[in-house]
Amino acid sequence: MRIALYALAALVGIVIALLGDDPLWIPTVLALLAFPFAAAVADRESRRARGPSAAPLLPAMLTALSGGFLATLALRLAVDAPGWLSTTAADCGGPSTGVQQLVLWAAALVFFLAAFPPGVTVLNIGRRLSPGDHSERESPPLILYPVAVAVSGLALVAAGYVTTC
Repeated sequence: MRIALYALAALVGIVIALLGDDPLWIPTVLALLAFPFAAAVADRESRRARGPSAAPLLPAMLTALSGGFLATLALRLAVDAPGWLSTTAADCGGPSTGVQQLVLWAAALVFFLAAFPPGVTVLNIGRRLSPGDHSERESPPLILYPVAVAVSGLALVAAGYVTTC
């Protein structure tokens, strides 16, 4: 039952990330803030527990919801980024379309790679929902999460810079 609830929370996060023509920025900010704390609590509590305990359900579900949302959002941005090309920006003195394409494809690659830390963390915490000794399991890659967020932010800034006059 715990794993089904966890999977449902991740699915809800995925659906929210796919809503609308443009990404929903309020849920994005909430997920960016909630994800690392929820994942750290779920990881810490599953390591601290002895015997037939598992990761606590509420932090684990918040990890699944926000992590599923963030991983899907990053993949959505990766797919959309090459289409942000702006010929009007090139016509009004901005970067050429060739430079824009280079920056936008680099941003797409960054967004694609940024989906891995939350995605792997969601899978890792999901494995900890089953009872048993979790003290020997490796920690989720939370150390890569701030790097992924920072580099994605830079990619968004660069994409915005090259596609506007």
